[in-house]
Amino acid sequence: MKKRFKKVYIEITNCCNLACTFCPGTVRKQGFMRVDQFEAVLKKLRGFTDYLYMHVMGEPLLHPDLAQILSLCFQYDYKVNITTNGTLIKAVADELLDAKALRQINFSLHSQEGMTGQSTLEQYLEDIFCFTQRALDKGGIYISYRLWNLTSQSSGQFNSYVAKKLQERFEPGFSVYEALKSETRITLGESLYLNSAEVFEWPCESANGPGNGVSSSSGSSSDGSLESGGTGFCQGLRDQAAILVDGTVVPCCLDSDGRMPLGNIFCEDFEAILQSDRAKAIYDGFSKRLAVEDLCTKCTYKNRFLSKHP
Repeated sequence: MKKRFKKVYIEITNCCNLACTFCPGTVRKQGFMRVDQFEAVLKKLRGFTDYLYMHVMGEPLLHPDLAQILSLCFQYDYKVNITTNGTLIKAVADELLDAKALRQINFSLHSQEGMTGQSTLEQYLEDIFCFTQRALDKGGIYISYRLWNLTSQSSGQFNSYVAKKLQERFEPGFSVYEALKSETRITLGESLYLNSAEVFEWPCESANGPGNGVSSSSGSSSDGSLESGGTGFCQGLRDQAAILVDGTVVPCCLDSDGRMPLGNIFCEDFEAILQSDRAKAIYDGFSKRLAVEDLCTKCTYKNRFLSKHP
């Protein structure tokens, strides 16, 4: 039977070991989801999705109980995707490779664009490449490298270096650097991909609010009234939902500060949260191609779906 959500994001931690320029950060209290809390979430999500993504904000590989968390995912029959900056991959490689629930790992290589020292970058890539080879040899795990930096000022030199290293290591039979000029999804080998995109603009609730990626087409006039920013379509609460480290349920993975709390899964039933007035208003609004939440009016991501859902 088809589940309601294609994926649910679970933020097992909102702590991070980097401070990337493209990341808005969060004003929320930092912490780690306890194993007992995580298991309670898994129980409440049964029947809603098969796929869990272990982040909203934060670096998931920092979690001290990562192996136990992944083991629980397998126990409850979930498949797991992890997005990581990759800096800790050497330390947790064995835990990840032993995890039967692990389906895919996305490495945000663009997180290292500001790294100083070629030898440091070379070691960073080598650690990731070594893990990649072990994962490919094992089988059953997809690896995706991300270069979501195409519009940044320093991306050219950085991406050229990364492409060169990918070429040397995996020998795909074509020029990775040339492919990057025209393709956003490149197959480097079986179960191995390189994805590129422009620097992502995070929505923020107001022009002076948290976040450093305010959309230039937010649709707000100088007096604060909504203009075209109120139109669009979003998959939030349609194919995804997100759970923050403190149990707060939000409509999507872009609500980095929990501006649209729908309820708390630690103390409420998930279905009841989805049936709340606020959740239904968001869902019904986008059914009419209208963004009813202020944060949604500032988000450009909703414009991507208009051609598919006019």
